[in-house]
Amino acid sequence: MCFFKLPKSLVYARKIHGGFMRIEQAVSGDLDEIVSVLDEVTLKLLDEGIHQWKYPWYKEDVKKELDYQYVVKKQNKIIALFSIRPLGKNNFMAEAGEKDFYLYRVAVMPEFQNQQIEKEILGFVKKLCRHDKINIYFDCDYENEKQRQFYKTEGFYELGNFSEKDYYVSVYRFLREDTSAKNRFKNITRKRKRELRIVRKVVLAALLVVLLINFKTIIKLFDNRIHMTPAVMVGEFAYWRNEEADTAILPEDVIDTGEIKKIVDIDQWPDQPMEAVGIPPKMAGASVYQSGDLEKVYIYYPKQKQYLAFQKESTIANNNYKNGFYKKLLKNCASEDVIPLDKIPEDYTFEQAKKDKLAILYNINLEMKTEGKEYFAAFLKSAETKGKAYVRITQMIGSDVKSYTYIDLFYYKKNYYYFVSGNPDMYNARFSYLKAFELPGVDRTSGTIYLLCQSDTKTISHYTKNTVDRTNNYALAFFIPGTEKYPQ
Repeated sequence: MCFFKLPKSLVYARKIHGGFMRIEQAVSGDLDEIVSVLDEVTLKLLDEGIHQWKYPWYKEDVKKELDYQYVVKKQNKIIALFSIRPLGKNNFMAEAGEKDFYLYRVAVMPEFQNQQIEKEILGFVKKLCRHDKINIYFDCDYENEKQRQFYKTEGFYELGNFSEKDYYVSVYRFLREDTSAKNRFKNITRKRKRELRIVRKVVLAALLVVLLINFKTIIKLFDNRIHMTPAVMVGEFAYWRNEEADTAILPEDVIDTGEIKKIVDIDQWPDQPMEAVGIPPKMAGASVYQSGDLEKVYIYYPKQKQYLAFQKESTIANNNYKNGFYKKLLKNCASEDVIPLDKIPEDYTFEQAKKDKLAILYNINLEMKTEGKEYFAAFLKSAETKGKAYVRITQMIGSDVKSYTYIDLFYYKKNYYYFVSGNPDMYNARFSYLKAFELPGVDRTSGTIYLLCQSDTKTISHYTKNTVDRTNNYALAFFIPGTEKYPQ
């Protein structure tokens, strides 16, 4: 019974020297000629010192495997033959499947061995694998280097070398999804597997070193958050990092003012007492020491074995303008055509400010006047209804109205943020409140004054007095004159 039949659609014919050859499945009438071919090929092998097969061949033995036999004929004469049978038990794979077959006993008559007959047989085998979706394996003597190289050149994958009684064989295969090019590439990489492993390890080791050295840099590449300058909120004031004032020994006049309660997100301005940003999370709970003049605070950092120094806001550049925080506020609160503070032209005029709808506050002969108060009113309304708002305020001083200061005021996430031109990285602040106070007849001026405040409990009297509180607790936002007239 035949276990594996050649499909009719795969009758294989090729033109060779002196005519055509064809490959077909053997029939009983071919038996005598098959034995004759095997005997002739075996004698030639023995003459060359290759003891691959035993001589002579017996007809009855060959007949038992006739169902697996294929013949290559030229002018109805067998010039070569080979066999394909189910793989079954073997010593190079754990278990053969029903689609696994074994190519063996390839024999080409001596006079045709230089006419690429074996190449045609292997071409037929590869076509058979793809056509019938099977896998074919075969082997050759490990010491026959020329033959081994031939099989690899023809696109068969070298599976490895295996022991076969008292000698070694090299096993090859062609899977149903394989291509010759794919197997040639796999043979090259298999041969150089050790070298590739070494190269891979070297590359990985180098990459690891780069990662270790530049870990923080790499993290930043994927971190789109704003990195605030380290800061801590003590009472009503934010204190920003001042590395130049770090010290190993605390100054004598400091007092223990409490502990850090919370480390906030890296892109958040601390706005609650004893909150901190930009320092290691492990420092939560560390003691905070404040200087007697309230200008500095110190926090001990065990890793550096020293006290980190922080300076009160408006006395040190905190970089909240150039680090992207200002840009974030501008993006979320203002229109797209607003020019950033540092891009305002030097020849920007009073008339241009009016045209650009700025809220203008100016002081002429000790009398405060305003223009564009509707733009400040729009800011107040937007803060109340939308939860975010922006206005640019121009403060001008002098009788010639040529000394300009530009202030960008934002309301964002229940806080007011204030940036002043000239050095916005230093002159900026966060305020909790914007309060309106009636100002009756001070310096020939009456009306409503709007102050940015840190505290909700203090009154206008604290602003008008020359006290320490004026330095950071308050900022003048805007003034809207009243209707009462005072004599000149």
